[in-house]
Amino acid sequence: MAEGLSGQAIAAQLFLGDSAIGEYTTSMFGELGLTDDDNGNRRVRAVPACPEKG
Repeated sequence: MAEGLSGQAIAAQLFLGDSAIGEYTTSMFGELGLTDDDNGNRRVRAVPACPEKG
């Protein structure tokens, strides 16, 4: 997602179905508190909202 890939492209790279990626991203948006509104694209806003793992 951070690379700008579509859900379909992510699914292909991970050998998953499009619906699995859709369910995962919807869940992730919810956990990050990103709603589907007019304040910008959730996919773009999700990248800086994700906590760093290290």
